[in-house]
This record gives sequence, structure tokens and C-alpha cells, in this order.
Amino acid sequence: MEQLLFSLCVGGLLGLAGQAIRAVVGIKKTFDNPEVTVKNFSEKFEGKRFFISLMIGFTAGMLAILLTDPAQYKDSMPSNEIISGIIAAGYSGADFIEGFIRKKVPLQ
Repeated sequence: MEQLLFSLCVGGLLGLAGQAIRAVVGIKKTFDNPEVTVKNFSEKFEGKRFFISLMIGFTAGMLAILLTDPAQYKDSMPSNEIISGIIAAGYSGADFIEGFIRKKVPLQ
């Protein structure tokens, strides 16, 4: 049971990291637009949506770790391939989950 909880936490944190990378890429794209200033950005930035996005990444990472074989890393850390895959799941899985939520539950 402890191993499962630890794995879920690790998966969630890796998924959150993937989603954070996605957020940084989005912020960079926003600032690449010459019309956007820090003041404009601060008016448009939605802290609640950002937090929800990070939690979705955490959830995607937990789901991804559940799909891996825990025997592969029972006595050691997961391989770099598994870690990269879970980060990618947080990055791309959040798009999938957010799209599903938007269709089923209107956020505004």
C-alpha cells in the first residue's frame, strides 16, 4: 500500500512538472506577441485556471503511473524512459483531460 501511494505521488509530481512545462511554453508564446506587455499579461492571467491546469497534470501523471508495471522499479527509481513518459503524459494528458472537461462541464 505504501509503495502504491508513493508511486502515485511520484507520478502526480512528474505529471505536474509536465504541465508546468506546458504552461511555461504557453507563457513564452504569449510574450512573443509584440502587443503583450507585463501589464496586459497580468490582466489576462487567471490564477485559478493555472492551478486547475496543474492539478489536471498531477492527475494525468497519477493515471500514467498506474499504467506502468511497478515491478520495473520496485527496488529502484523508475527508468528515464518511464520518467520522461510520465512527464509527457502530464504535458499532453492535460490537453486531453481539459478538452474532455470543457465538453462536459462548462468552466465559465
